[in-house]
Amino acid sequence: MKSDEATRSVRALGFSDHESHTYIALLKLGPSHASAVAAEVGLLRTTIYPILKSLAEKGSVNVSIRRNRKIFSAQRPDLLAKSFARKLSSFESLIPELPKPDKMAVSEYGIRYLDGPKEIVAFYESLLDEYSAKRKRDRSYRVISAQRTWEDIDADFFLDFRYERGKRGIHTRLLLTSESRNTNPTDPRLLRHVRFLPEGYIFQDSIDIHADKVLVMSHEHKIAVVITVPTLVGAFQSVFDILWSMTPPESC
Repeated sequence: MKSDEATRSVRALGFSDHESHTYIALLKLGPSHASAVAAEVGLLRTTIYPILKSLAEKGSVNVSIRRNRKIFSAQRPDLLAKSFARKLSSFESLIPELPKPDKMAVSEYGIRYLDGPKEIVAFYESLLDEYSAKRKRDRSYRVISAQRTWEDIDADFFLDFRYERGKRGIHTRLLLTSESRNTNPTDPRLLRHVRFLPEGYIFQDSIDIHADKVLVMSHEHKIAVVITVPTLVGAFQSVFDILWSMTPPESC
């Protein structure tokens, strides 16, 4: 596994960037003083200490004393995986006892922001699992966009995302700007149903309309807003359906 892939895998466990790099560095170095770890990661020794302390508290780094100096070593990956598995199993056993979302006192309706490509990509990754868990007839959502919007955020990710979405049987209805015809993919495996807005309709950003939320994304600023207010979601759905009915069909 490449270093970047290993770091991403560790980060996915809930570690920060610095914690992920530090853990990978300790795996390479073996038992080491803080100064050696700092040099490997490219941080100051004063900076590496709180990171090592945090990793030790999470059980991913072991600390020992040798000649009155602290020695740090990475927890074996297989043991770390078992530790996370035990935590997950413990949480799963509590699920029947936890309050159901519809009984929670605090409403989940509102607006949240996605700041930057990483958070936007994470949102789309979660969509795949969310729609995969639905019945086949419910696996679809609506999009209003310009084709280049996704490419400006993360071209490689969204190219793979389209195909993975199709593999999981998730359909999309898309209203795209007219200039998108030149770059619009037509592979039927993508399960995309496209209509093009009339020329002159300029749309710089992207709107994804789901059953329970709407994502409004700015490709220029690489930020997005997720709206989970039912009345607003319903309004977006109605506007899309009106535009769809007024736009002539076109094969893709």
